[in-house]
Amino acid sequence: TNDVVRQAIIPMSRLGGRWSEVQTGSTCKLQPYGQALATCMQDGKALRAQVMVTHNWDNLYAHLIAAVVAHALGERTFEGVLRTMGQPSGLQTLKQQAAHAKSLDAVYWI
Repeated sequence: TNDVVRQAIIPMSRLGGRWSEVQTGSTCKLQPYGQALATCMQDGKALRAQVMVTHNWDNLYAHLIAAVVAHALGERTFEGVLRTMGQPSGLQTLKQQAAHAKSLDAVYWI
């Protein structure tokens, strides 16, 4: 988790502009003060969290994401989600399960 935060999340949240601009490689300036990555990903729209997630930065990022997805799906543990994530069509499968669980629009702050 620490490597993802340091190498991706912090730099992206310090870029001026919106997530859509970052994704397309549009010119973005580094800001002295960043904004929440969630705000960047929502193209500048701040959303209130429905669920706050705390975690240990030394844990594996895949485990963190699997735990969040498992919570959204109503699972008690994350191991099954983690296995599904590792399959070629796993992300699509999880997205379908989240749609069925009506949790695609759930807002998590990590």
